[in-house]
Amino acid sequence: NIFKIQEFKDYINTYDSSTLVNLLKVNGNFEDANTLQTGWNAVYTTNSKITGIFGTKAQKCISTSTDGKHYIYYDMPSYAVTGHKYFFCMSVKNVTSSSRLYMLYQNSAGDYVGSASYSNVFNNTNFIKMCGTLEVLSLYSTPVLRYFILIFKADGTESYAGSTEEINIDGAMVVDLTNMGDLPASLRRFFNSSSYTTWASLATTSN
Repeated sequence: NIFKIQEFKDYINTYDSSTLVNLLKVNGNFEDANTLQTGWNAVYTTNSKITGIFGTKAQKCISTSTDGKHYIYYDMPSYAVTGHKYFFCMSVKNVTSSSRLYMLYQNSAGDYVGSASYSNVFNNTNFIKMCGTLEVLSLYSTPVLRYFILIFKADGTESYAGSTEEINIDGAMVVDLTNMGDLPASLRRFFNSSSYTTWASLATTSN
């Protein structure tokens, strides 16, 4: 219930990507030599690199036998700004699992707030781009902003003792829509609405 998501997905697939600033930088494409890409943190996953769909590598994560939630996340507190809206996406392949991606921040009261928009639990055998948005309404004195991809069991179970649940991910992106300013003229003409004049206006509470 937030977003002209399909239009933005089409844009990042077809438009001049130089207009987008991926806050993950090179760490969104998983190209380094580490088993887990620099900047990412793992909780109860075993990690390695495989052949990618963007560049040469993608990230492979398999749940461990520990009972609990299994995920990797990217900590990005320096990009947390009150009042800003963020778009996030990732290409994900569920090999023996299902999964979900989302973002969260810590508000001024100290509560963790997840993205109102996040990917549904999905189960697919080919890479598919999933996405959502987050609006930061207030921030704790020590800012927290994190991007997560969770590995669920194939039936959607979130907390479990892992075995062989596997995801492959590539092309991770987080974009500060507010910082991007006004929509280019071509997209303003496409939407043909006074409601959509800035990138941040694409993230709404009504659609």
